Amino acid sequence: MSAHAGIDGDGPRAFYNPEDGSLELRTGGPVVTIDGLAGALLIERMTPAGDSAAALWLDPREVDVLARMIRYIVEHVKITEQSRQTLEGLLPRVEELKRGSGPPEA
Repeated sequence: MSAHAGIDGDGPRAFYNPEDGSLELRTGGPVVTIDGLAGALLIERMTPAGDSAAALWLDPREVDVLARMIRYIVEHVKITEQSRQTLEGLLPRVEELKRGSGPPEA
């Protein structure tokens, strides 16, 4: 697989390339590569409560728009308290993606 631009940090990473069907795991030690995966690959993360959390793939421009829209909704739109709390919890995670994904694309 080629170098992966736009991703900062030294933590463990998984890279999926649907064009060649490869999944690469970088953990700080030897890199593990799985070749020959066909079609869409669903990647899930287990939450501390044991639930499955789905991945959402966003490019830098999409991350920027999503962060701004969440902030706008929290600050200006009348929504239920539960929805507000959910969005307020989500915003720092989206902003972290924004910091790690590089500048928004034009």
